[in-house]
Amino acid sequence: MSQTSAADLKTKGNELFKAGKHAQAASLYTKAEEADSKDPVYPSNLSAALYEQGLYSKAIDAILCSWNLIQSSSDNKPDLVHKLSLRLVKALAQGTDGQSIVDDFVKSRKTDIAMLEETSLAYTTANPSITGADDLRKAWRTWELGHDDPFLLLDRWSLTPYPLKLKALSAEALSKLAFLYSGCGDGRHAFTTVIHLNHVKATLTKTQQKAFRAHLTLNDIHPVIMARVLILLMMTNDLAEGSYEDVEKIELQASITYTFLGGIVLPYVAERQWNITKNLHEHLSRIPPKLPLWLFVPSGTIPPVSEELDHSGKPRNPSMADLLKMPGITPEMQRNIEAHLMKEWKRHAFFLNDVDILKCLEILDLKIFTREAKKYVQEH
Repeated sequence: MSQTSAADLKTKGNELFKAGKHAQAASLYTKAEEADSKDPVYPSNLSAALYEQGLYSKAIDAILCSWNLIQSSSDNKPDLVHKLSLRLVKALAQGTDGQSIVDDFVKSRKTDIAMLEETSLAYTTANPSITGADDLRKAWRTWELGHDDPFLLLDRWSLTPYPLKLKALSAEALSKLAFLYSGCGDGRHAFTTVIHLNHVKATLTKTQQKAFRAHLTLNDIHPVIMARVLILLMMTNDLAEGSYEDVEKIELQASITYTFLGGIVLPYVAERQWNITKNLHEHLSRIPPKLPLWLFVPSGTIPPVSEELDHSGKPRNPSMADLLKMPGITPEMQRNIEAHLMKEWKRHAFFLNDVDILKCLEILDLKIFTREAKKYVQEH
């Protein structure tokens, strides 16, 4: 077949792609690639058609095939590299969330992935006005920072193991433990560290346990992030302080889990979220705010967080079944959504299995941030 035939196949494939017939378009792009195996455009187009079908691992391989062809040619095709990079990071995010892509798959392609990311970001840095430059940078940053498993800050500092051996600390040192989470995101590292602190406390001597205090500061530039973390903390506090029947307790535990995972929730969870959000909004509006003694929110943080609470607190009660039946939700998308929820549930199931996190509230004496602490600082 000639290169002209390959171009014709691509043209027909483009028409099918625009018509939403992605599987048929992929078939033509494959034939075009077979007709001209040196043109990176054909595997690039194929990757787009595969991506739209939710075939993320195949899409990634097509992207990397196109990328390798670009590397071996004299034309570096920066615009195409930009498109490939953005599609790659989206496919990685969608595929790992839906469990269609596993760690071994990514590791085996790590070099090519890293090279494409580096090259595309260097291009956007040199050409900041390029369309989608910000989207590309944000997408890769989200991928790099948003897919890490929860880790215990006692065992790990940044990316380097740096264990903090609490048993070796004096009672005075144990009374001054402090952790700063800058850009806390969904709080996964803070929550797992709190659980770990509670377990470690149980192994200390009685003298050490009596002195034990942990101070956690959670920062994030986005008010909506802090609003969500506060909702989770207030749910946790309700479970710790309340007296519930078994079914009600399980529902509240499940509500904490669903709220942490985000996305689609059950109606009773939405109702609990609404009530917690409404109460938190009211408590923050008081002077001083009505919060548990272990929790402090700076005055400057309250207005933007309250605005987010006012928005997110409006009840929305569609069931999972209702949402999965919405127009445009294909069977493949349904499977991806369900797989994503199951993956995240298993990944962060510590909320259900270890809800003695609530006992941790006893040791989370955050008095360096409480109103009592302010009074102490003023007096001293």
